[in-house]
Amino acid sequence: IGYMSRFLDVLKEKDVPCVFFLVGDYVRNEANHDLVQRMIDEGHQIGSHSNTHPEAGMPSLTPQEQYDDLSAMDDYMRENFGYNIALYRVPSGEGSERCYAFADMFGYHNVLWSFAMRDWLVDDQMDEQEALQMCLDQLHPGAIYVMHTVSSTNADIIADFIDGARALGYEFAAYPEEGFTQPSYR
Repeated sequence: IGYMSRFLDVLKEKDVPCVFFLVGDYVRNEANHDLVQRMIDEGHQIGSHSNTHPEAGMPSLTPQEQYDDLSAMDDYMRENFGYNIALYRVPSGEGSERCYAFADMFGYHNVLWSFAMRDWLVDDQMDEQEALQMCLDQLHPGAIYVMHTVSSTNADIIADFIDGARALGYEFAAYPEEGFTQPSYR
């Protein structure tokens, strides 16, 4: 579960929309169902981060395994939460033309990011002030951040990051699902 409740509390307090890219293990864990439903109820977007999150990336799977992986996550979210996924972020940042084509088959918009830290290593967290400054220093128009909710540092700095970004003139917005032009991967 990590620090999801703390993230959701801050996002609600600060009125900030977010995209949560979830994996199958997370959404299938009944202990997380209330959190997933809360994300939906509070207006956040949920994207697929795959069903199994293969560490070597989706290209390490056969074409059938890639299709089955995306299908399992898509089906589960629709059947259990009535939620249609529209966004996709490849696991481990490892994509391929085939992987993006499968995502296109499901009608997903492939989302890449402009900033991420090694924050998923729960036993190797950055100093809070250093992490906050790094996040603020990387701000730019249209920035897309990856911030893992298993990170204690992220949970501790998220409110200050939002306030700091706003003080610098930035706003937070939902990711566009309609009228979005897919980039070409050819």
